[in-house]
Amino acid sequence: MVRILETIGWQEVKTEVGKYYWCEKEERCQSKPPLYEVLGLLSAPSSDGAHTRHQIFKAYQEKLAEFGEDTGSKDLLLEAYTTLTDVEARAVYDCSTTSEAARNAAAGLTARHLSTIKCEPIYVPPEETPAPEEGG
Repeated sequence: MVRILETIGWQEVKTEVGKYYWCEKEERCQSKPPLYEVLGLLSAPSSDGAHTRHQIFKAYQEKLAEFGEDTGSKDLLLEAYTTLTDVEARAVYDCSTTSEAARNAAAGLTARHLSTIKCEPIYVPPEETPAPEEGG
């Protein structure tokens, strides 16, 4: 379990063919990790609509100080930093999480996830039959 994901309300879900990310609070999935959220970049970005390289670096350093001892968190923070500071990688990531195709794929993942967790059979113990009365 990646500690930083837990603290922001996400979890990594492994499947037979890979993994995806689930946010219970928002009841949604996505195929890529929530990199902006991992760095705590939920506030309004700069006027050009994107977080600056300096903002990303500062957020990375702060989160690394907090979660650097957890290997999974450290790896995810590095992925977030390297992806979001590289113009091309960031554009690919943004497209993979916000395009219409990505939203449709996420809706499918979410439906699959919800059907998996909400349709598990519930065990109902059989009713006990009363013992026969003696002397009857």
